[in-house]
Amino acid sequence: MRILVISNLYPPYFMGGYELGCQDVVDGIRQRGHEVTVFTSTYGVDAASQDDSIYRIFSPRYPLRQYKMWKPLYFIPLLLAELTDWRQFLHFYKKVTPDIIYVWNGLGLSYSLLLRIQNLGVPVAFYIFEHWLTKLHEKVTHEGFSLYHEPWIGFWMKRETNALMKALKKILGMLLSRFGVTVRFRPFPLHHVHYACNMLKEDALKAGLPVDTARVIYYGLNTQEGPFSALAQEPPRGGNALPTPLKLLYVGNLLRSKGPHTLLQACGLLDARGIDFHLTIVGKKLDEPYYDELLKITSDLQLGSRIRIELNLGRNALISLYKDHHILIIPSIWREPLGMVFLEGMIAGIPVIHTGVGGSRELVQDGENCLLFQPGNHETLARQIERLAKDRDVYARLSAAGKQTVMERYTLAKMLDEIEEDLSGLINIGIATRSLS
Repeated sequence: MRILVISNLYPPYFMGGYELGCQDVVDGIRQRGHEVTVFTSTYGVDAASQDDSIYRIFSPRYPLRQYKMWKPLYFIPLLLAELTDWRQFLHFYKKVTPDIIYVWNGLGLSYSLLLRIQNLGVPVAFYIFEHWLTKLHEKVTHEGFSLYHEPWIGFWMKRETNALMKALKKILGMLLSRFGVTVRFRPFPLHHVHYACNMLKEDALKAGLPVDTARVIYYGLNTQEGPFSALAQEPPRGGNALPTPLKLLYVGNLLRSKGPHTLLQACGLLDARGIDFHLTIVGKKLDEPYYDELLKITSDLQLGSRIRIELNLGRNALISLYKDHHILIIPSIWREPLGMVFLEGMIAGIPVIHTGVGGSRELVQDGENCLLFQPGNHETLARQIERLAKDRDVYARLSAAGKQTVMERYTLAKMLDEIEEDLSGLINIGIATRSLS
């Protein structure tokens, strides 16, 4: 198969697990003998570039917070980006001539580009690891802003209150439409969609998206080679008493929705109870005011000597932390999809404490392969940490069951089998359809 993968970001320039997962799948499919090309944005680089089969060609419209007001002054650069992105895409697409297009994270990519590629005569499939596809199809808010509406189409979806601006946009939209420029939102023809968990598919169905036949293909870790293979071979952690200090670990972007403030508040309770611990916080600083708030909480609770923050660590450094720490805490507040950190911690044998919200509910069993607490409840979180620190039977059971959960259900090999089967089938259907016509 010749597969063209499209993603807004691609390592080594990335924001989170969606892009890392994309890279894992690209590498895995290549190792199975398929030809895979990646088209992505120039985020992280100075200009358009090509490195082997990675083409960094799209305008970097992510993160989208900079476009919150969609002011008229953004119009010209956005229009130029629209025209350039499509011209760049067609130029390199003709060189690649793929059998199928596989869209991963489309957040911030040109909406019109993702719409127009579905008229090229090759199958288009989506792998949805996040909420962007569903949110993109929701009605725009009154102020016209959503992080899920990319800047160009968001400009046109914004409801204007100024009569003059409204009239100008109408006239301009009519002129651009005559030249084939997309200025109106139309739902994607979602014929072939893969979801990373059932929750994402359920949300899409509730929003009215026609994805009844979409397939759920769970993300999986590479347990056969690479950085996590060694962790997979290690035995579960035993029932010996934990050494002191107790080493706690948080891994995730430093955002309010991820809940690290809840963990800091729980640490304040542990400190007040005389428990000797250290907490390592690993992530990316994506929200400066919130990051300052975390520092203030740390200072107010006088936890400075117990807290260490590590920013922008690579996977190898992260694996060392998994091996060295005793408990992994995932205090998510929002309904995030099935997170990679959850699986990484489990395969490392480090017991996990989690809120159980979002896609993770499909794999968690409270008291069996993890411990749960209510989102935002730092008192319950502190009690669960104490429980794991003291009850060695529970600690050993969670360690063993977590590794077993990943090995049985969430491996990259299983994921690749399902993707390979499905994409191959779509290509064959496309060939048969073209032959009949």
